[in-house]
Amino acid sequence: MWNELFHYAIKSAIVLALLYTPYTLLLRKERIFRQNRFALLALLVFSLVLPFCDVHALYPSNLLASLSSKPIAIYEEEFTEISSGIPSPSSVVLIEEESASFDIITWLCLIYVMGTLIVLAIRLWQFARMRRLIRKGCLWSDVEDGITIHCHAEDVAPCSWMRHIVISEHDYRHHRHEILLHEKGHVRCLHSWDILLLTLVQTIQWYNPFAYMLGASLRDVHEYEADDYVLRQGVTASEYQALLLKTAVGNCAYAFANNFNHSLIKNRIIIMKN
Repeated sequence: MWNELFHYAIKSAIVLALLYTPYTLLLRKERIFRQNRFALLALLVFSLVLPFCDVHALYPSNLLASLSSKPIAIYEEEFTEISSGIPSPSSVVLIEEESASFDIITWLCLIYVMGTLIVLAIRLWQFARMRRLIRKGCLWSDVEDGITIHCHAEDVAPCSWMRHIVISEHDYRHHRHEILLHEKGHVRCLHSWDILLLTLVQTIQWYNPFAYMLGASLRDVHEYEADDYVLRQGVTASEYQALLLKTAVGNCAYAFANNFNHSLIKNRIIIMKN
């Protein structure tokens, strides 16, 4: 079972690397935020599904038969060894190499399983911590357009998760309209579900740097899409850019949440100008 899981993880990582590379070359700098987001989500889904596909079904049956058949000489050598009862030196070396390779694969499987369990435990701890901190230190909560707003006394960076928005009392008093619009953009676009899918892939492929690179790209697209939502609601670009510069310091402490200050402010302002 663990051996099969290890091989699946390797195939999944290779698929993700092969698919994400063309995205960085062709679509990463495009301003089609929703298409880029769906493209990244498709890459995540393909990396999970394609390893289950049987590529041998695409090959002609006669080709598979020719590849699986052994030369007659090999059968004759095996028959001679069996009939004589004395294994040849080549067969002994082959058995030793197979035993060594088996030990290496076993250790790699154990390392992969331990790493996966550790990452899964960290993710569950981060999720529980986020759920606890959303309500810890909350002055009051209010429901607006089906979304629960939690106002905190501490100077926390605005962020959102599912249908919950966290905002500090200072930001609520001075920049309530723009910040809540931005976080509502995350909620309306269902970005939290994207983060769950991304977390699943990163847990399975905790060793794959392409999984984290794709995660950074997906979170950037989330911010660009939320910024676009704010501008479509009538907020002027100049006012919104000034707000981004004012709130550029500080990060949200919730690993799963969508952060108002996540992406580079410079890139977001350049995109809004274009």
